[in-house]
Amino acid sequence: MAGRGPGPADALITPGGLAAAMCLAIPGKIVAISGPAGAQQAEVDYGNLRRTAQLLYLPDVRVGDYVLVQAGFAMRRLSEAEAREALDLLEQAAAPTPALV
Repeated sequence: MAGRGPGPADALITPGGLAAAMCLAIPGKIVAISGPAGAQQAEVDYGNLRRTAQLLYLPDVRVGDYVLVQAGFAMRRLSEAEAREALDLLEQAAAPTPALV
């Protein structure tokens, strides 16, 4: 589209023309489950916020389980230790780093 400046979609194209998008899965704890079998949703606690995740791929999870959520779907059950390790890594990645000299 003529006259359009660079936007977020443009940042996803590498100099070689390849898409450079990435999707991040986030661990969270299921605090509630609702809906009929086959269409259940979970309320997932991420520590500082709660969001809904679809349970299509993990219909046998229970309240208190930790799951890895990607694009609104619970994709994998995690142990509490795995969830804590993943959260620690995310915190480290988000921490400010000293400027390179």
